Amino acid sequence: MRKTHPRVMAYLGFLLTIPLGEVSVAPGFAWLTVTKVSFLLLLGVLAYSWIRGWRPVMPTRSVLVSMGLLVFGVCLSALCCGERGASLSYAIRIVALCMLCLATVSLSKEPGFLVKALGALAIAAFLCALLGIYQTSTGETLASLGQYGYFGRMIELCQAVEPGGVSVVRASAAFDHPNVLGTFLIGILPAALFFMLHRGSHQSRILSGGAAIAIIIALVYTFSRSAWLGGLVGVSLVVLPLRWSWSRIAGVVVGGLVLAVILLPPEAKQVLLNRTGTAQPYDSGRLYSWHTAGSMIAAHPLLGVGPGMFHHRYAAYADKSEVYKQNPLHHMDAHNTFLDLAAEGGLPVCLAFVALMVAALIHLVGAADLWQARGPTISLGIPLLAGCVAILSQSLLQSLQYEEIWWVLLALGLSLPAKQA
Repeated sequence: MRKTHPRVMAYLGFLLTIPLGEVSVAPGFAWLTVTKVSFLLLLGVLAYSWIRGWRPVMPTRSVLVSMGLLVFGVCLSALCCGERGASLSYAIRIVALCMLCLATVSLSKEPGFLVKALGALAIAAFLCALLGIYQTSTGETLASLGQYGYFGRMIELCQAVEPGGVSVVRASAAFDHPNVLGTFLIGILPAALFFMLHRGSHQSRILSGGAAIAIIIALVYTFSRSAWLGGLVGVSLVVLPLRWSWSRIAGVVVGGLVLAVILLPPEAKQVLLNRTGTAQPYDSGRLYSWHTAGSMIAAHPLLGVGPGMFHHRYAAYADKSEVYKQNPLHHMDAHNTFLDLAAEGGLPVCLAFVALMVAALIHLVGAADLWQARGPTISLGIPLLAGCVAILSQSLLQSLQYEEIWWVLLALGLSLPAKQA
């Protein structure tokens, strides 16, 4: 077995720290998070390797053009925005995510890179799942993880609004919101199922199956219906090409769901039932967000209101009769990735992002070889495609353009040979 190069080790270390994007490295430096430090370390190692003669793999021209247009569009939108300083910070995040995509593709020729990257993500997802299960089961957390973001605490879901109603803590692990944990888990669940069926020794497959079950339990405990939808789509896309293994996949999924219900505190089971079978009183909030995003797009079709400015400009574009106009829970973002991009950055930014995503998905469909590969020759493109489409499904109900896991999976898909067996 070949030794893993330090630049690959730096990349794997970054993948393991993705869930720590809200955890600062030291008190008083909230802006300097563990994820940012590991990303800067990765860029430093790659730069040093380049100086020493390493030449990175580059993505296709269409991907580079789409990425360039996206970066140009968000930076121009931020510079033309009234809140230039705050908006530029969001534009820089998009630039950093594009750099992450390039860094991922650059390492694609390293020995065993794809398997190692998916393995690191599976480990991170498993650890997050365990923490999420602990949070919901006990109502507590470890090392204050999950107690930040807009609320500064873990988010609870109540069965009833009146005082004394039963409530349960939604699993968020180290992320700032349960929906974001859901995004991370549904992106990696297909890979865990894939490793359970097709990679490694018998013992490693058992461990992968255990990780998949833990991920499913934690996914239930996020109480994120958009993540549930994405998870269903992702698992279905794994079952479709692996149809001869559907019984094992179904057994893991059903087992995880049953365990989730069994492990849930008795008083919280009614909350789960209410969440799954009853329309929530705030569901109309998304409709208001979508309508307001449309108003922003109509008023600023080319440059938008500025990256990250949806929340700040919401009141100016919301309908006067909107009941949620003064409720910050319902207009932090557009609750749709593409509406959010178009409203904040303008239609050209949204189209550039769509072009980048389509290029990656088209490449993935070809690389996955859905109808030909079987058994040990099956393509790694299948779990990558399933993870990307799972997050794409959730993105119709959430704004996910800043989530690293989506960009990493798309970039790993671009790293596949066009016809990988």
